Formats: sequence, C-alpha cells, structure tokens
Amino acid sequence: MTWGRYIIDVVFRGGDKHSLNGDSAPNMIRHVVRMIRTRYSETVPIVIRMDSGFFDQDLFTEMERLNIGFICAGKFYGDIKDRVGALPEAAFQHHFGKTDEDVWQCFEFSDRRKSWVKSYRAIFWRPLLEEKQFLLHGPQPCTIVYTNLGMGGVVDQQLREACCEFMTETDAIIHSYHQRGADELVHRAFKDFGFEELPFQRFVPNSAFYYTMLLGFFLFEAFKEDVSEPVVPVKAFPTTLRRRLVDVAAKMVSHAGKTVLKVTAIAMDTLRFKELWERCLSAPKFVWA
Repeated sequence: MTWGRYIIDVVFRGGDKHSLNGDSAPNMIRHVVRMIRTRYSETVPIVIRMDSGFFDQDLFTEMERLNIGFICAGKFYGDIKDRVGALPEAAFQHHFGKTDEDVWQCFEFSDRRKSWVKSYRAIFWRPLLEEKQFLLHGPQPCTIVYTNLGMGGVVDQQLREACCEFMTETDAIIHSYHQRGADELVHRAFKDFGFEELPFQRFVPNSAFYYTMLLGFFLFEAFKEDVSEPVVPVKAFPTTLRRRLVDVAAKMVSHAGKTVLKVTAIAMDTLRFKELWERCLSAPKFVWA
C-alpha cells in the first residue's frame, strides 16, 4: 500500500500468489485505517485506489464497513461489453484532461454482478481525442471503475465536511484514477534505491532483505523531505540524490582533536552544506503516542 511517495505497508509473498490471496489485503486495509483513526483523525476521509486485481465484492463490503471510499478498476465481462456497445453516441458525456487536447467519452451506470448483494456506481470511459487528434474507429483502450463515492455513505459526509465533496463527481473520479500512473513511480524509485532482483535463492532470506531495504527506502524519502529538499527536489529519484549530494569529492582531516570533513568552497555554497547540517540537527522526532 502506498501513500504518495511512501510505501506504508507491505506483504512479501511468492510470485504465484494472487492479489487477493488469503486475508492479506483486507487485513492491511483494516490495520492502516485503524492507525489513521486512532493516531490522526476519526473523521478524515479515506479513499483507496486499486487495480482490477482487487475487484472483489467481499473487499468492497469490508471497506464500506470501515466507512472508507474506494475506486477500483473493473473487468469487462460480456454483458458489460454488450451494454456499452449498444449505446448511442448521444449517451456519452465528455471528460476533459488538464487541457482540451485530451478528451474521453464517459458513461455512468449502476451495476451489480450476479453474486453481489448490492449495486455499485460504475463509470466507463474511452479516449475520443488525444493531443487534439480524433481516434480512428476500431478497438480502443477502455476503462471501467467501480466506486462507492457519491452513494450517500459515511465517506460522502466526511468529504463534504472536509470541503472535498467535488471528489464524488464523475470527472473527479476519472481524474483520480488517471493518477494511478503516478502512483507507480514509487515502485520505480524503490527499485532505483535498492535492487530489481533480490540476491538470495530462498524465500526467507529474500523476505528479510526486502523488508530491510523497504525500511531504508522509507527513511530515504523522509530524509529528502526533512533535510535535502533545499538542494534536491523531494520527487527526485535515489540516483539523482546520490549524484548531486553524496558523490561529492571530500577529505577527512583530523585537527586539534577533531575530525573535519573538508569540501571545496563551490560544493559548500552550491550544495548548502551548512544549511543541510542544521536541518539534520533539527529533524522532527518520532513520537509514538
């Protein structure tokens, strides 16, 4: 589970395990929601974005029981394709990107799978214009998501009280799901920080190595925000920080009973070492309530 640039909870499993294997997904959600509710706020709205690997009625029911929102990618079953394919052009609305260069056709409806006990809000969309160019007729990449936002639940009231009621609108839900591409950048940064392939042949040592690497990555992201932000942007990847801040020519000198790190005057001014040192000394402390 990720939150912005941070990986906040993980379960290390074998590659043959499905996203919903066992109870790891609902347990992770319950754990994180409990932490937020007890240590931050009982009323802050929580919305989780998920891919189609978590498209499951039981998981949706659990999240509604926790009074949180979800936006989850759906699956194109045969009846969904037939329903959307039979729609006239006039039935679609238009969703615009940040500019009018990208436009999507979207259609909203209520859907309940045969084994489900209730219906959920479903939103289908497909690209119409890309960079002001109409797409030719034929197979096009389509997306469908299911959500409980805007269905009168507790999370809608929490969004209203937080002045974020706009998040229940169709355009806002589509825009939010489009941000999932940016969500993947944290995994790219994690691999850049450590390794793409784990070094051992057995599961247990790889698991220990993975969790240790993950802890280091979390501290690295916190270091960027608390210390190195004046020199390196917080969105920078680990390699960028290493090249700009760590890979600097320096010399350790012992003098008058002290050990001094000497760098060139240009590096001292450009990298603002004095300010970074002061930020290191005043970094926020962890407080476990």
